[in-house]
Amino acid sequence: MSTKSCIDCREKDSEIRDLKEKVVKLEMEKADCREKDSEIRDLKEKVATLSKYASKLEMEKAKLIHQKESLGYRSSSRLEDMDTSESEYLDDSDDDDWSQKKKKKKKKKKNLLRKGFVEQV
Repeated sequence: MSTKSCIDCREKDSEIRDLKEKVVKLEMEKADCREKDSEIRDLKEKVATLSKYASKLEMEKAKLIHQKESLGYRSSSRLEDMDTSESEYLDDSDDDDWSQKKKKKKKKKKNLLRKGFVEQV
């Protein structure tokens, strides 16, 4: 073999080694991309699930607000219709029960507000 052909062979061998290294790097990058794609798919699924839950919660919130408004309207109309002249015949123990229930409800709402479960109105 001639000296020139040996130099050409060495250059080609060096090029081949460089290309092989590039192939290995590209394969590693490809594996990283596949892993990231998998993570992205998982995250998209989680976002979709959370969006469904958020929509359900918004619907429930709207229902509760509607119920609250309709109950508020009904209770105020009931109060207007009540004849207070008969109040002397009522049993005071009913008022105590009602007062206790109201206090418990306020306490429960306060705890839920503190924990962030209920939006303050």
